[in-house]
Amino acid sequence: MPRLDVYALDGFTDRVAYAASVIARGGKSTRKFDATAEMYDGEAVTAALVRRAKANPGGKLALNLFKYIGEAAANERYEETKHLSTRGLAEYAAQLRADAEKAYAEQRANWADKPAQAETPAVLAA
Repeated sequence: MPRLDVYALDGFTDRVAYAASVIARGGKSTRKFDATAEMYDGEAVTAALVRRAKANPGGKLALNLFKYIGEAAANERYEETKHLSTRGLAEYAAQLRADAEKAYAEQRANWADKPAQAETPAVLAA
């Protein structure tokens, strides 16, 4: 089995698979596990985990899921995305990542502008 790369920006399916395997076996919450929800598509990962749990309600994932993630928020993510196909959910995850990337780029641009704005009055006063 190939190693799952939860840190890859396009690794949505790897994040879902890794999180599901850790939860199903009752594993420890490690940095790698935390990353499955922190790569800007955590809402979609959560929805996918709930989908898997609902598909097999007697399985270990379903039995352990809400020991790892909040039930109310997880079910909300599921309800918001249940109309999407599996591919649609992956596309939604990609859109979440793209939106976060755009917001970060805008934030960096604002940070870059702030020192220039702060220096302008001092330069004019000199």
